[in-house]
Amino acid sequence: MAVVTQSFTGTGTGTVCPTVKSGILSITGTFVGTVRVFVDALGTGTFAAAADSTGTAISITTPVAMKIDNGVACNTRVDCTAYTSGTINVALRSA
Repeated sequence: MAVVTQSFTGTGTGTVCPTVKSGILSITGTFVGTVRVFVDALGTGTFAAAADSTGTAISITTPVAMKIDNGVACNTRVDCTAYTSGTINVALRSA
């Protein structure tokens, strides 16, 4: 089980949590901004936006705890793609 934590106070690329098949993503803090989940499904170092069951890219703008289910183990990260103010705290834990 791996746990990666990170705080954003601006846009940026998140720390990679290796080989996440399933787990929990927690976004906390008081902020105005957007974070998105990215996966490297093939292990090539190329990350793509993760999508929900409707095919829409996961875009988070409020504090949330959510289940992650990649189907297969792959590298996963959370990026801050838009930032206005506050601190965005991210914790990603693989099961």
